[in-house]
Amino acid sequence: YQIRDYGINALYPTSIADAGDSTNEVVATERQNIMRIAAAVTKAMNRHMGLDQYADYMPFLGQRNFDARAARGGRPDHISEDGLELDLDAPLSALTVCTLGDDTSITVGTDVLGVPFNRTPSFSLALFNAPGVWTQWTTDWRQSIEITGVWCERRQYDTEGWIDSDDAVADAAGLTATVTEITVSAADGADTNNYAPRFDVGQLIRMESEYCIITAVDYSTEKLTVIRGARGTTAATHVITTQIDSFQVEPDIMRACSIATAFEYGRKGKFEAMTVQAGGQSINVMPELWPALAMELMPLPLRIGSG
Repeated sequence: YQIRDYGINALYPTSIADAGDSTNEVVATERQNIMRIAAAVTKAMNRHMGLDQYADYMPFLGQRNFDARAARGGRPDHISEDGLELDLDAPLSALTVCTLGDDTSITVGTDVLGVPFNRTPSFSLALFNAPGVWTQWTTDWRQSIEITGVWCERRQYDTEGWIDSDDAVADAAGLTATVTEITVSAADGADTNNYAPRFDVGQLIRMESEYCIITAVDYSTEKLTVIRGARGTTAATHVITTQIDSFQVEPDIMRACSIATAFEYGRKGKFEAMTVQAGGQSINVMPELWPALAMELMPLPLRIGSG
């Protein structure tokens, strides 16, 4: 479900018709195997980085809750001594709603800011002139702090995370909240980053506030088959000409995933330590770890709160 954005479709033709020679034709027929391996690599990367399915390298819109006090009383470890800073347990790229343990609503962008300042993702939230502190609560302190936003590991999320696909909803009647096919103008055209095709299987797209995952593309009819209301969002109606954006995963992660996927694809089915060939024996030595470059491209494990 995250294959295209992790850099795989850029490496292999999308269909037999795209293949220019017999070698590429074989690669094209292996596309599904390659994508399955890439999906496994993606999940392995998330585990390595300490990320979960709701907060990885792809945006997830959702609410996470935190305790307002420690189990034995007093301040919990994920809240600073002055009660003004809250450590998060996942990378936050966009904050939309913030509520203290006593249901006090905090104004985003004014009374609460992400830390580090002026960058994404945020690993903690700091209160400024807010009507309260993180440790206040009334009825129940357990999971009483509510933080809602877009959770994902993406630097420059606001400016580089989403780009205009340079296409839009082309269905004359628009889209209802239940249809699973979207008609566009040119599915195989280039997006605003000059990447073509602009739409492909596994891609995460956005229409207004709704996310969709592309499961099939018919380039002859210009139709996308999608999963509606993906990754925590809600399926909604959209009028004709609604802009379609596409998500761009961190470039280093796309490259690392491509390298690791090529490595895993190259050694598929090779489990024996020795093979017998004409004239003697040949020992197969298959490295167990991904290439060093793939590991170097992956950032250090995320700093998360201790609470």
